[in-house]
Parts: sequence; C-alpha cells; structure tokens
Amino acid sequence: MEEVEILAGGRFVEGEQRLQLEVIKQAGGLAVGAAGIDVGHGPIFKFAAGDGAVFEDIDVGVARVAGDRLEDHVHVAVVAFEHLEEGAGVEEQHAGEVVEGVARAGAVEEELEVVFGDRARRGAGVDDLLHAMFIGGGGGRMIFGAYGMCDASNARMSYLKRADKEGRRFVNPVPTTVGGLRMALKLLPQYLRNREEREPKGQLGPFKTDARVYATAPASGLRVTWLGHSSMLIEMDGARVLVDPVWEERVSPVQWFGPKRFFAPPLKLEDLPAIDVVLVSHDHYDHLGAHTVRKLAGLKATAEAQWVTSLGVGRRLRRFGVAQGKIAELDWTESVVAAGLTITAWPARHFSGRGVLDRFTTLWSSFVLEGPRHRVYFGADSGMWDGFAEFAAKYDGFDLTMLEIGASHPLWKSIHMGPDGAVEAYAAMGGFAKAGLLMPIHWGLFNLALHGWRQPMERLLELGGIPLWSPEPGVPTEVWAGEEVRSDWWSANRL
Repeated sequence: MEEVEILAGGRFVEGEQRLQLEVIKQAGGLAVGAAGIDVGHGPIFKFAAGDGAVFEDIDVGVARVAGDRLEDHVHVAVVAFEHLEEGAGVEEQHAGEVVEGVARAGAVEEELEVVFGDRARRGAGVDDLLHAMFIGGGGGRMIFGAYGMCDASNARMSYLKRADKEGRRFVNPVPTTVGGLRMALKLLPQYLRNREEREPKGQLGPFKTDARVYATAPASGLRVTWLGHSSMLIEMDGARVLVDPVWEERVSPVQWFGPKRFFAPPLKLEDLPAIDVVLVSHDHYDHLGAHTVRKLAGLKATAEAQWVTSLGVGRRLRRFGVAQGKIAELDWTESVVAAGLTITAWPARHFSGRGVLDRFTTLWSSFVLEGPRHRVYFGADSGMWDGFAEFAAKYDGFDLTMLEIGASHPLWKSIHMGPDGAVEAYAAMGGFAKAGLLMPIHWGLFNLALHGWRQPMERLLELGGIPLWSPEPGVPTEVWAGEEVRSDWWSANRL
C-alpha cells in the first residue's frame, strides 16, 4: 500500500467512498472512534465480511498530520482493506503493528478527515463512518484510521472553537439533523392520536413577584427569579441579568395564533429593577420576544443595560429598537465583561431562525456567567453532545447549572435534550461536585411538543439522584451551596 498523507483540513480521495474520522478524548490522550468503539494504546480492528470470512491481511500505512494541527507527538496509523462486502461488520479487536507518523507541536484541530469519493457528509460521526464503509457502496479499497495515541496527556482535539459556516449559514458543533417536511409527516399521526394533557386543564397560579425584594441585595450573593420557560432574572455578585426575555402572550410571529402561555408573567416589565445586562441566547420566538424587546428598549430600568447575544442576533435587536452601541455579539468561545461579570458564549447543539428562509443565519449559544464569587451555566436550548464535558473542564465548578428539560421528543432529541438528556449532560459536567445544583428550564409555560406539560418534571424526578433547584415561578429565590429547592407548584393544580 502506498503511503497515505492526511493533511488536517484537507482531503484524501480513494475509491468510491468517503468517510471521516472523529477523534475522541480519552484518559490517556487521543483515540480515533469507529462504530462507537474507542481505540487507544494499540488495538487495531479486524472486520468480518458478510459471509463470516475475516480479513487478516491488514496493511498498515503511515498517516502524517500537518504540524500546525495537533499538539506534541500524535501518532496515527491507517489500516487498509483491499475489499469489503456490503454488510461487513466489526467482529473483534486485536493488537496489530503500528507505523507512526509524528506531528510537531501546534494548535489543536477538531477532527482528522479521510475522504473517499463524494459520499462524505461534513462533520460525519462514527456511526455515519461505519455506514459509509459498509453500506455506502461496497467494493474498492477501504482505508480506515484506527489508532491514535498522544504522548502529552493534555493534548486533545477540541469541540470548543469559533462557529463554522457553510455559506451564510452557521453549523452545529457536531452533526445534527433539524426537522423539516419529512419529520412533520412522521409527527402527524402521533399528533392526531395524542391524548396527553399538553396544556393545563385548570388555571395555574396566579404567580406574582414582590418587586420590593429587589431593593435588598441577596445575602448569598446569588438570587434567581424564574419567570417560566427560559426567562429569568439573575442577581449575581452585585449585577442583575435579565435572560431570554419573553413577556408575549404567544411565542409566534403573530399574537392571535400559536403556543399560548400557561400563566401570566409574574413580574410586569414596568416593575423591573435596574438591569445591568440583557442576555439573549438565540432568536427563536420563545427566547426573544419582539414586543418585549421593543418595550425594554424604552424602559428606564434597562436604559444603561448592556445587551449580550450570539452572532447575528444583534440585527434583530436593532430592528426592535436596541441601540447598536449597547449590543455585544459573541461567537463561541468569546467573552465580554459587563457589570463586573465575565460572560462567555459556548457552543450549543440547536439551530436558529424566525421564519422559513432564515434558519441557521444567526448563531445560537449557551453561556457561562462568572462573577467574583459565583459562576452559573445557562444551557439555553441544546441537544446532548460531548462538548458539555469539555467546556465544564475549563472551570473549577458552578453554583448553578441551568439545563432544558421540556419541548423534547425522540425525533428531535439532537436539538432538545429533554429530562434524560439533561441528566446525562449534568453528569458529563461533573455532577453535583462540579456542576452544582441543577435548575431545570425550558418547561412549564408553553405547549411546544407532544408530551404532557408536567411530563418533563415528572420524568426528571423519576430519574432521581439529582440535586434540584426548581423554585415556584416569580419567586425571587436565593441560591445557597448544596441546598435544594423543589417547589411542587406544577402538581398543585392537578385535577
């Protein structure tokens, strides 16, 4: 076999298939994953063809990575198969010879690509890789990188980087499918047969915030007023941050049709205390209310506020009346300091858009808010992905981790994690020891999925073992280290 040179960011073409390797962090360094199996420190795959015959004749070639792509000494070997029949699969792993290529020190690149023909999809993961090898056409030579090792324990491929674009559209940090007409057709029968209580049968609340509380700073230094869904007021280390403000009756382009709120806003906009920062994660209607922003732009309480949002959302805010000079737009990994807080945008697995034609044209983000004494993670909207562990490792810990639990469904779990995904993400962030208390958000206010409106919280409690911080809507509630808050407001109106 001829030597294969892989230049990260470039492509190698061979035969009729194209595939991509995903490099995964392991305890000992780097590993290249295939079909969900992480390979590190020596194993090389042996594959079986559909008739059970095992291909023993494995040629090992050299893969060299450009010196400015990987840190320290990263070794990659390539396994070549002259032919694999359709339906071939992994039979076992076994140790094999490794021929090393040494890369010089340099910046980290997210992924290595080995490209076969024209079948690859950008960002394809390990499942897609296996599909491309065994189902994508068959025949021809298959070359598959199956080994990776790093001498330095801190060298790794990173998910955490500035957002990529394809043309004018932003793309997710990992491969993600966002539904369209085909998904709608799949959902229609489920929608017609659905008997869940998707909206409360009885009146909720009323919930009312006592705005006089804001005259006194929180004794703990951290107080949150959850206003329903993902809207909240965070008081942290002397600063006040209004998050994803939506006071609209409906989260829709029009106010006569669309998902209607289950209860009135507990706090009137006119009763807001002085706000230092308005944080908008992305431009979906349930996170950015046009009428709300127009009113906030003219309020005395927000006259001095810094508006912080994701790339591209600034033009929405300007159209709704926010002055250009007050807006800070962040790409992933970028930070801004406002009112003594450092606010950093991190990747999320979601999408954006307020119409049919503008999907992905603005960025979506999660955020870390960091003050002198406290740190909070606001997850906004996201499906589960491996980036949670990586960005959490950059911090000593969090007092409060806010993760979405509602508006989920198996068909779109890649963009809305639901309660099961929230528990998984929380664990990936280090659980209670690292992520602090878990505050469930993105639930209890709008009918945005097929599940019952109580189901997200019921499922979260069923999973158990999570230190929850879940107050009643509209009640300014202090956050004390290790002290749970579990309001049952959502079950009090059960008929």
